[in-house]
Amino acid sequence: MKKILALILLCALIPNFLLACTQESEEGEIASSSTEESITESKPEGEAEKSDAPTLTRPEEISIVVLGDSIARGATLGDVENDRYSALLAEMLKKDYKAVSVANYGIDGQTGAELLESIKANPAKELSDCDYIIISIGGNNILQFLNTLEGAEEFTSGISPEIFANYFRYIIAETEEEKQSLAYTCETISNAFGMLNSAYASEQFDALIDSASAKLRQEIPQIVSELKSINGNAEIIIQTVYNPYKDMIVKLTDVKEILDMDKNGESAVSRLNAPIKELAEENGYTVIDIYSVFEESIKTLTFAGVDVTKASFSLDPHPNEKGHALIAETYYKYLTEKYDG
Repeated sequence: MKKILALILLCALIPNFLLACTQESEEGEIASSSTEESITESKPEGEAEKSDAPTLTRPEEISIVVLGDSIARGATLGDVENDRYSALLAEMLKKDYKAVSVANYGIDGQTGAELLESIKANPAKELSDCDYIIISIGGNNILQFLNTLEGAEEFTSGISPEIFANYFRYIIAETEEEKQSLAYTCETISNAFGMLNSAYASEQFDALIDSASAKLRQEIPQIVSELKSINGNAEIIIQTVYNPYKDMIVKLTDVKEILDMDKNGESAVSRLNAPIKELAEENGYTVIDIYSVFEESIKTLTFAGVDVTKASFSLDPHPNEKGHALIAETYYKYLTEKYDG
């Protein structure tokens, strides 16, 4: 049974991997895709004051604009409007502020270049007088090119839901005849894993990551500069990119190739995070290290996984409800601790 579960865990990772987060930016205009988690609420009268004096005086209102990619938008959540981290953060902040406004302009598939263009062409109206600007960007600088890797098409066909469903039947087969009829799945999956391993180890993939990182290094200062020209008082926050496949090393019974998604994911995000961290001081923005927060958690924080009851598998890298909750908690802690002494 352990081997069966190990198989299932791997397979869940795959079908959506090459497609997730790579769709083109919707409409291309940041203002046209906005929704706002906006709450204006009076605090209960008679609420006790904290005994310790805060280091700073907390304002009565707070306004936040969230920009960036499908992680910011809340892609693949069941209830995007209420479960994404911007909405959860807005709810958390209600107890600390009389008025809270969080406007979300996340766009699926948005790259750094597309975010910069949207800010230049049609900046969100809330940007001019908000207190904080939160940005999730970088992953699509790589993901948009994954389908160009040599062997990508063969890999996708080799890990189809049908193949894995038949492989599962192979594992639990009770007769030798049935097992032999499904044995082809082992070789098919092994070949697919081998293609992906080769693609990740290739000079092409290495050059793709370096190019994505270099472009992000050029884009971040321009993004920050444009935002500061619109609002010189807002604090700009850029979050690091997490590894969606932490600890995911796929070892399947009778499948020769081992797929190390943890290593493959780490190779990409470490180089994306380098410019995000290194440019912060020079360009005057704050880094919130979501990568480390996810690394330290023992929870399953992305949709990458398996549904045993449906024998379905996914390599969807987006945060699930727990992942968005953890991101929201991280931002809430940062935004409030400066007033808590």
